[in-house]
Amino acid sequence: ILFGGMRMSLVWFVLITFLATILLLRTRLGNWIQAVGQNANAAHNLGVNVNRTTLIAFTLSGGLAGIVGVMQVARFASVDAMRGTGIELQAVAVSVIGGTLLSGGYGSAIGAMMGAIVLASIQTGLVLVSAPGFLYTTIMGVIVVGAVLVNNWFGSLISRIAPMTSDEAGGSQTREAQI
Repeated sequence: ILFGGMRMSLVWFVLITFLATILLLRTRLGNWIQAVGQNANAAHNLGVNVNRTTLIAFTLSGGLAGIVGVMQVARFASVDAMRGTGIELQAVAVSVIGGTLLSGGYGSAIGAMMGAIVLASIQTGLVLVSAPGFLYTTIMGVIVVGAVLVNNWFGSLISRIAPMTSDEAGGSQTREAQI
């Protein structure tokens, strides 16, 4: 189905990305979702209902999966329970390319959209040069492994920097400041 020369799925893709960006950046729920993703205990201590926020996030995710299912039926005029099986690595690679931290708590809908565009471009490029099919999976695997390494590197870097900043900000005052 076309809408102004574009596939309707592309229109939905852009619309849902726009709405998800507004939800995450401009609403209290988006703030709660990011807080729970970063540190559920800290979010709970700040008064966020962690269980309800998690339930809402999973419900939104399931609803979006349902929309994708309806679009698949509209496009292929059939239902296949196995359609979409095995795309978990692709989903993780899209998120990682888009800037989502594997440790949680940071990510954006626009980043995920850009990750999907980059991965689709890589796949299209490999098809155009007649590359073997396994190469795409290999590239996704390398991206995920690279992301894990970078994520661990950032984690260790932050853990080395964080104690210095907390000491400077918190309790270690000089003798002159105490008097």
